Amino acid sequence: MSELILDSIFFHYPELEVLRGVYLEVKKAEVTCLVGRNGTGKSTLFKIAAGQLQANSGLTIINEKRLYKTSKKERFEYLAYLPQKPLLPRSLPIKDLIENKAIQEDDFLQQVSRNKIRNLSTGECRYVEFKFVLGLNRDFLMLDEPFTGLAPVMIEKMIHDLQKAKKSGKGILISDHYMRYIVEVGDSFHLLENGQIKPIPSKS
Repeated sequence: MSELILDSIFFHYPELEVLRGVYLEVKKAEVTCLVGRNGTGKSTLFKIAAGQLQANSGLTIINEKRLYKTSKKERFEYLAYLPQKPLLPRSLPIKDLIENKAIQEDDFLQQVSRNKIRNLSTGECRYVEFKFVLGLNRDFLMLDEPFTGLAPVMIEKMIHDLQKAKKSGKGILISDHYMRYIVEVGDSFHLLENGQIKPIPSKS
């Protein structure tokens, strides 16, 4: 079975319980959307799935492979992760980060390909980070607030890329406060609240 599963994830700080037995499935060829207020633990869950944080208990299952420890190397054979914080070295030019084919297919990337990351605006940098993560060609994409600081025209380009990635069989987990856009691309929706995840029923 080709899925990314977060099973019975508990995580707490000394005086704060963040995740209480979270369970979430991300299926291939689908976009799974995680929503919730700031501070509810969405980014924490992403970091646990990516192997950047160790859960107090629970496991990550990727294509039936059971992972209990952070094990970044094993996870990144299957996962590509776009965190909220800046991802790419600011001193590198875009042409060294993005495949030439992807640059040739994108008007904006063609214009800035010789620029360094530090020369871009926040939104432009976010777009390049998204294209970089997409180009890693992993089974699953995890995107934490990918649309932050972006102009609507760039968000529409990203949605187009996400739809293509979904059709190619990628499993995508996305969290963003721009509900208008994730509703456009999402297949299933889940609310993280009080440390637990509840599916949001579809109206269809």
